[in-house]
Amino acid sequence: AASGVAADGLAITLAHDPIAESVRAGGSAVPLADFVTSTAVEAVAFAAKFGGQSLFIADGRIWHEAGASRTETLAAQLATAVTYWRALAAAGLSVEGAAARIGFTSAIDQGQFSSIAELRTLRLLWARATEAAGLAPQRAAIHAETSFRMLSRRDSNTNMIRNTVAAFAAGVGGVDSLTILPHSTANGLPDAHARRIARNTHLILQEESNLHRVIDPGAGSGRIETETRALAEAAWC
Repeated sequence: AASGVAADGLAITLAHDPIAESVRAGGSAVPLADFVTSTAVEAVAFAAKFGGQSLFIADGRIWHEAGASRTETLAAQLATAVTYWRALAAAGLSVEGAAARIGFTSAIDQGQFSSIAELRTLRLLWARATEAAGLAPQRAAIHAETSFRMLSRRDSNTNMIRNTVAAFAAGVGGVDSLTILPHSTANGLPDAHARRIARNTHLILQEESNLHRVIDPGAGSGRIETETRALAEAAWC
């Protein structure tokens, strides 16, 4: 308001994920279904006033950091997204409008090819879910974060290599945005040097490798296509 920017012109992501919040906390003060419903009502009221891009996110980090496999993480994300989709529709949004307000967050690790396949699978699963509801296949908005689970506490400088591979995989996998955790994060609050390395990893990959200029670089790769198909079939079931 102070800048004179119209509220409906802002691209706001609320990033609500009551299921992940409850899992992380070990439970919720109210029944989870009621928690999701009340959050959806508040989110729809917010959207009516301020617009907004993603009102809910299906956060895969909570499952990944708990040790879930890629298939289990994808299945949990899809189930979470569908739960929020139904809650937003029940709170007053159209089925199509509700689907457009769901975002995803994924944890990406040093398994380069498998990470690329996981991101491609997530897009494929969401397109199929929206198609099954009678809509045109919807594009999944994905934010990625480098995995905390893969970081080593000992000789933490080796994490710079892991982060670079993960960030490269995220770019090739087609994420919309990316957070690179500083390489010393497993040992506590990162210093200015670690934060600078994390920030510059983004810039080098973008400016020197031009990952953002190619649509789906993994398409046509026998390994990536096969793993994408296998993950999609397993997660959907």
